[in-house]
Amino acid sequence: MRLLARYYGEQRESVEAQIVGFTAQVLRIESVLVGGSRHTEEIDLSEESVELHALRESLLALLRSARVRAGTDIPLTRIEREIVHTSAFSTYLTHVSGIRVLPNRGRHHADVCRITNRHRRTQ
Repeated sequence: MRLLARYYGEQRESVEAQIVGFTAQVLRIESVLVGGSRHTEEIDLSEESVELHALRESLLALLRSARVRAGTDIPLTRIEREIVHTSAFSTYLTHVSGIRVLPNRGRHHADVCRITNRHRRTQ
């Protein structure tokens, strides 16, 4: 949130920031500045976000916009690093075609199940 506070809320001296509220149209962020003072900023969302998915998309759009404003000399935020890290993960769509309980062969678990599935990799 600090990146949003710095480059959307014009609080360049923000050392900490958190979301303190939001509506379908506005995101409210409170920043702690270098001297310890607090500042609350309201950022208009690009689209009305009445569903969780829409809010997530609006937050990511704000993050992308703030990143463009910040430039490459500002290090990536924790969420940006996580996005970069997880973007390399493969995603599979699966369908369970059968479940078979296998006999317990000295394992610590009471039952062991083998799930047979068909899957395809998504891009």
